[in-house]
Amino acid sequence: MTQPEKTTTQQVLDAISVLCEESKLATRDSIQQLTNLPYTIIDDRIKVLIDDGLIIRVQRGNFILAKQFPPPRIISKTILSNGTVVLDIGDTVLHLTPLETRYLGQLLMGDAFLYTLIGLSSQFEQIGGNLNHRLRQLEKQKKDTPQQPSNDKQINLL
Repeated sequence: MTQPEKTTTQQVLDAISVLCEESKLATRDSIQQLTNLPYTIIDDRIKVLIDDGLIIRVQRGNFILAKQFPPPRIISKTILSNGTVVLDIGDTVLHLTPLETRYLGQLLMGDAFLYTLIGLSSQFEQIGGNLNHRLRQLEKQKKDTPQQPSNDKQINLL
């Protein structure tokens, strides 16, 4: 059985959610890149989501989910000499055996990998933006520099 297609409202809300999870700005352009919806539909759906109280406009053109998580609690990990791990999460204290610690690590490995990819993605976007900027500067510089006639003779090997 196939799943019903998402409404455009749900597509826009999902895109904003993904962008917020990745610590990226939820803008018309970033939403459009994720959904491939026309800007007119995105603008209309954003108005509906704001009216429904599902998203908040934080500044012109930037949106976040209205439902936010509370601030993160302080987390610490202590490894005892017998291999037991003491995990403090806010006021909660867990004493884990080495095997439980390994299981927990395996469960969280996907999240750790995702956060690593998010960080790398941001770095690559910045590097790519810098390279594009430099390339545009070089192309402009080349265009502004007068071309000197070349005395080199071309050899046709055909």
